[in-house]
Amino acid sequence: FSNLFSSLFSNQEKSFVNINAPLISFILGISYFTFRFISCAADSYRKKIKIESFIDFALYASFFPVIVMGPIIKFKDFKPISRFKQDNIFKAFVIFSFGFAKKNLLANPLLNYASKAFSGNSSSLTLIMALTANFFAFYFDFSGYSDMAQGAALFFNIEIKENFDSPYKARNIQEFWKKWHISLTRFLTEYIFSSIYKLGASVYVFCAATMATFIISGLWHGASVNFLLWGAAHGAAVCAVAVTAVTQSKKRLLPKFAARALTLAFLFFAGSITAVSGARNYLKLLKSVFALTGSLIDLDIYIIFLIIISAVICFYCKNTKQLAKKISPRILIFAAALFIISIFAGSEVSSFLYQAY
Repeated sequence: FSNLFSSLFSNQEKSFVNINAPLISFILGISYFTFRFISCAADSYRKKIKIESFIDFALYASFFPVIVMGPIIKFKDFKPISRFKQDNIFKAFVIFSFGFAKKNLLANPLLNYASKAFSGNSSSLTLIMALTANFFAFYFDFSGYSDMAQGAALFFNIEIKENFDSPYKARNIQEFWKKWHISLTRFLTEYIFSSIYKLGASVYVFCAATMATFIISGLWHGASVNFLLWGAAHGAAVCAVAVTAVTQSKKRLLPKFAARALTLAFLFFAGSITAVSGARNYLKLLKSVFALTGSLIDLDIYIIFLIIISAVICFYCKNTKQLAKKISPRILIFAAALFIISIFAGSEVSSFLYQAY
């Protein structure tokens, strides 16, 4: 942690993982199945589960679709469907294809554009579009993997819980975290937040538990100053929502549309904290954004088109869970078309933003 805090005031603004912390990098790299092992050991100690055989545990520990990016499955929830259902193959294909398309057709080109814009001497308009592209790229990268993991598991007749539930439709930041990376939220709530906050405690204890949980969450997402600030910002936002709910009457709360708009604005700027390396570079990015330079001619028409498509999908369309609830021939044909297009669109190897190395 000395490296972390010294980097706050250094001129180089490096991630403390890159400075001298191979052990931290290793821990972060194995975090997904480490979390599963922790939950399994804790639940077994608390006698919430009983592991019947080593084979059951080995299958749970090594199930490949969830190793790279989750979701974090608890042992009690990891149960193959007792009777094989042929419809599961079609459902698995549809879910996997939707996730594959999200990653290859939306997340990758948006992220590539944003990365180039952030690394170059870009105008304000270009940076605003890059931040918007980054905003949607992060959404579809993780949503895409969540679909792919769920689809791949269903191919083996194993149904895993939902990990992503249209989080950009959330009314406030508390609701957002009930819809984004659901398994991580449940894990941190059960094993960290609930260890500090007990039902009936004061709002101050709630805020302390919330800040501790989100700071840990931030460092888990990435071992750098930016992710520490990202976690602290989300924790402070959750505390603000909780305090407002306790101290204000329902009549004085924001209307649903205004609350959603405020939440999206927060997510837009909070998400951009991790777009560049170093707190100082983030402040430079914000300064450049509000400098109001550039021309509409500089903007990429294709990226604008992808952003519009992304916004329509996020805010107005049904999510994958809803679309795959009832598999029809039309949905199957649409999924097959997306799968084929996504194969040809994936011209280069691309990792996931949440990927554990």
